[in-house]
Amino acid sequence: MIFLIPFGGVALAAWMYFGGQFLPEGRNHKGNLLSPTLTLEAFQAANLNADVLDGKWGILVVADGECGETCKNSLYLTRQAHIALNRNSTRMSRFLVSDTAPQPELQTFIDAEHDGLTVVKGAMPSLSHGSEGSVRIFLTDPLGNVMLWYNEEHTGKQILKDMEKLLKTSRIG
Repeated sequence: MIFLIPFGGVALAAWMYFGGQFLPEGRNHKGNLLSPTLTLEAFQAANLNADVLDGKWGILVVADGECGETCKNSLYLTRQAHIALNRNSTRMSRFLVSDTAPQPELQTFIDAEHDGLTVVKGAMPSLSHGSEGSVRIFLTDPLGNVMLWYNEEHTGKQILKDMEKLLKTSRIG
């Protein structure tokens, strides 16, 4: 019995994992999980790669076209979530990826309101599922793997919860 209990537990866990039996239905992430994950190369930006992340997690606000009100709102949400991380905020970098260069009005807005935001010229990656929104927020790990995305239906609190959970469990970045 002494040997049966530990080995039985391991055997049951392996059967559940590999057989897909009795797995929980709920998930605790708030964003939309990308399966399979994307890499930063999917954004078609020449200067957006894992080296730019410099070992940090990334928050990418991606605008399909000009950065309008929805884009500015997404920038605000990510800035507030980034600030709310407190001491862990140094483990995150923020990026705006757009296929158009920022207009002078937008550049003034970014300089005044979004210190530390890096603007990169790139494109919205094509996803096989999800909404057709023109602005999305992506979370990427320090290795350049993009794993979660958000749209205008998500709140800043949901983004913050996912970021906190990723940073808490992460051994990288």
